[in-house]
Amino acid sequence: MRSKMNPTCRQCRSESVSRIGRIPDGYSFAGQPLVPPWGGGTLFECHDCGLGFRHPVRQQSDYEELYESAAETVWPSGPLRSDQLRIKSLIESRAGAKSVLDVGCYDGGLLNALAARFEKFGVEASTRAAEVARRRGIEILGSKISGLSLLQQRFDVVCAVDVIEHVPDPAEFARALLRLLNPGGLLLLSSGAIDTAAWRVAGGGYWYCSIAEHISFISLKWARQLALEQQLTLCEVDRFRYADLGVTGRAAARRQFVVELAKAHL
Repeated sequence: MRSKMNPTCRQCRSESVSRIGRIPDGYSFAGQPLVPPWGGGTLFECHDCGLGFRHPVRQQSDYEELYESAAETVWPSGPLRSDQLRIKSLIESRAGAKSVLDVGCYDGGLLNALAARFEKFGVEASTRAAEVARRRGIEILGSKISGLSLLQQRFDVVCAVDVIEHVPDPAEFARALLRLLNPGGLLLLSSGAIDTAAWRVAGGGYWYCSIAEHISFISLKWARQLALEQQLTLCEVDRFRYADLGVTGRAAARRQFVVELAKAHL
């Protein structure tokens, strides 16, 4: 329950918020050193909307400046991860889908791996990573999430892989993505899930929330509430390991999920 020291949920403004634990200070951001380090703050969880969130957070301009200057080698493309492979499979098996927008596409690794029949579009904050994506034939439509509302195009599939944890209000972000879908389109979200056993044990010290640029953490409850609010079909929630860390590391790595949401035909 909320104490006098707890903030309200920044997404739904509920006061039914629990303190999970202190988050370690951040010493790097998107591969760039933070001097001085950023204070980690505290991890909270909202009992009403299911959102986990870091508090306090910094001004949005602080984050945008660092994203823009991130190098194209911070997250180099290689073999697709397990979540990316799952998303690739979902996109390519979508009957009639022709256009795909990847928000936070980085250097276009996921889009580049899709079959050639797709029209491929991206939004990417890193100037250098976006240029790599362009060289791969991907049309970059913008650099900021705040610019999504200006896009006039609509897409059969919109995906955001490891992006929603970077935004202050994940529900608002998801609604912005839904507006970009064609009727019957598919929204794919992949992120760390706060409602996992490993995260419950580690609390605010869990590695995924200790990354300085990660400020919001969704859950199955969050996904269900979004689907109900937006009249979506929650097709599937697919939990997976981010990477195979061996026998001793598997419990800690079992933290992400892919949320598959279908927009109703209008």
